[in-house]
Parts: sequence; structure tokens; C-alpha cells
Amino acid sequence: MNAFTRSVILVLLGAALAPLALADAGPQGPHYPDVVSLERGIEASTDTVLLPTSVPGSLTVNRCPGCRSQALAVTTDTVFLVGTAKLPLSDFRARVAGAPSTFMMVYASVKDSVALRVVLFAAPPAPSKTR
Repeated sequence: MNAFTRSVILVLLGAALAPLALADAGPQGPHYPDVVSLERGIEASTDTVLLPTSVPGSLTVNRCPGCRSQALAVTTDTVFLVGTAKLPLSDFRARVAGAPSTFMMVYASVKDSVALRVVLFAAPPAPSKTR
């Protein structure tokens, strides 16, 4: 079988199978399940986020100069990360204080104003030295 014959067979096969692929499609095309967002990301920096002093508490995010600040609840389920390293709030606050104008992301629940994760994009903390 030469290349031309093979190409003709593939085209005919595609033409024969196309109606089967579109059989589930309604007038507007195929139906796909709805995509539902469970959380939203807020871009911020260490200069625009006011962290709580304790958990439970609340943090305040000001996305831009002139924008209205947004308060989010911080719960015991809120995770604080420096890079990929999970830290307690007190250590996270210390890292933020030592990293002016550093990029952060605050991930909040869509259904309520609860902070799920707060991520500081900086080098993770050095491992503690043991003797």
C-alpha cells in the first residue's frame, strides 16, 4: 500500500467517523460539565498585606493604590508558605518583615472570605542545624 492510498483511506475513515464524534453535540456543540472555581488568587506584595498577630484572626489585602482593602478571615486551616515550606504564623510574619516588596499570593475561598493559603515567593527557610 503506497502513501497516497493510505492517505485516502484515512480521509474516508475520518469522514465516516465524524458523525459519531458529533452525535452527542446539541445545536450549540458538545455539552461539557460546568467548571466551578473553589478558590481565587489575589496577587499582592509584602507591602500590601497586613497579617494577623494570631490565629484565628484576619488579614487585610490592598491590591493596588486607591483600591479598597479586603479583609479575609484566617483560621486554623489557613496555611502559610514560604516557597513550598509550611511555616507557623509567627515564623511567617518574621520572614515577611525581612522581605520588603516581595511578591505574595493570597488564596481565598470563593464562597466566603476565608484565606486558605498565603504564599511568600522567597527562598525557603534554611533547615535548622543540629549538633
